[in-house]
Amino acid sequence: MIGVEAGYYYGKEYQDLIKRPDFQKNISEVIDLEQNVTLLLDGKLDGFLVDLITMQAFVNKYDMHNTFKQHPLEIYSADIYLMLSKKNYDEFLLNKINQALLANRNRRVF
Repeated sequence: MIGVEAGYYYGKEYQDLIKRPDFQKNISEVIDLEQNVTLLLDGKLDGFLVDLITMQAFVNKYDMHNTFKQHPLEIYSADIYLMLSKKNYDEFLLNKINQALLANRNRRVF
């Protein structure tokens, strides 16, 4: 049984598969990551889909380092863009954001 969060996009292949009843019976859809974590720790899920950054933030927030193991299978990957307002653009803030992104690019916490 695999947990997923409602409202997330998991790629074209997932969109096609979720239409099949034989696939649906192996998917548990919940509202948020906390529910998936609880279900996993209670033994009701075998795993769940989550993006790396969200999982890193969750692990750090709840100090759950070494509690989870990332599966090597990549389900879906795409670029993420950060949008800044031209009206409130701040070069100093942009540089700080870029530094933070670079510092965390290859960091794994679980």
